[in-house]
Amino acid sequence: GPIDSDTCKTKSYSYGLFHNQGEWMEQACMSQDFNCSAIHQQGVQTMPLKLDLTPVPAKETTYMCQIFDFPDHDNDYHLIASTPIKDNVNILHHMVIFGCEDDVEPRSAYECDMLPDRRCKLILTVWTLGLNGDCFHSNAGIRI
Repeated sequence: GPIDSDTCKTKSYSYGLFHNQGEWMEQACMSQDFNCSAIHQQGVQTMPLKLDLTPVPAKETTYMCQIFDFPDHDNDYHLIASTPIKDNVNILHHMVIFGCEDDVEPRSAYECDMLPDRRCKLILTVWTLGLNGDCFHSNAGIRI
């Protein structure tokens, strides 16, 4: 059924921060605040990823991609949270951050078919309308 149906709201989970879909919806979808204590801990760094300024094509759906690089290849990075940077809420529907294999070169914004490159298949985090961000469990993160 629909995500806001009684069936979904009361579906039990055996993992994570929430006991059922309703708790998750209340926290992630209905709250205007993004609460993630992990991002405020000492030593946590941020890396804003923003698409280059791009004209909006005159068509119903367009997928734009951009391939970013990390500034320091000698260190490990761990994704513990993500928050959207929304410059134009009138056109933005969702964002997907993919992980790529090591041999993928950075690339400025370009039109794509949702997947930035055949070597970029690992979904790291997503954002869609109604979400304020994604905060992983305090004992979790994705090594990048």
